[in-house]
Amino acid sequence: MQKIISISIFMTTILFGQTLTISTGEWQPWVSETLRKDGVAIDIVKTIFKSQSIDTEISFYPWKRSFDLAKKGKFDASAIWFKTEEREKDFLYSNPIFSTQNVIIYKKGKKIKFSNFDDLKTYKIALTRSYSYGKMIDSMIDEKSIKIKWVNNDILALKQLEKRDNFDIFICAKSVAKSLITDNFKDGSIFVFHPKPIAETPLYLIVSKKIKDAQNIIDSFNKGLIELKKKGLVTKMIDDLYKGKYR
Repeated sequence: MQKIISISIFMTTILFGQTLTISTGEWQPWVSETLRKDGVAIDIVKTIFKSQSIDTEISFYPWKRSFDLAKKGKFDASAIWFKTEEREKDFLYSNPIFSTQNVIIYKKGKKIKFSNFDDLKTYKIALTRSYSYGKMIDSMIDEKSIKIKWVNNDILALKQLEKRDNFDIFICAKSVAKSLITDNFKDGSIFVFHPKPIAETPLYLIVSKKIKDAQNIIDSFNKGLIELKKKGLVTKMIDDLYKGKYR
């Protein structure tokens, strides 16, 4: 027991008073420079580090650049990301911070069947570049067993879904799509959300294995995350998101 306590104190001392640099990107309603405190996800991350006496500096980039810069060790960490086997080669992952539901979105008037993943092979699917959609969808992409229309961001996919017929469905985090539709479309009723989710996917803080104190950063974050969850603060902050307190 004495050894465990000593290691924990030493770990905290290494990072005490440091300012960690964290890359991220636009992903409303969770993360955005236009939201209070850069959105609830960044607020949670900063609050966790602050609880461990560690300051943070947040930088916004397009998601691919945010990822690449973090992978090269140009930033101490990056938030928030889905887990994939490919990414695990280069990054350490925190404990799960919270989860989102990925769902199928399509235009009103279309008939879309989804009872199992084989049903997706029938449709042309819009997906956003540099995102992970969970193990099953990612493996289907790698195997080229589904037809993909790549788009640069979620709002572009929704706008194309509204105006054109160059794909059948769009897969997106339900909370993100609802926020974008509310903010950008006069008639949100043209979009239909399939009732069966594609996946419930956890999100994480990631730290490149090239970072000298990578494991210490992850350990400190996990310690703070456990403390915040025990106090119910992560749940409260996400509730505040849905109450509009980050707008």
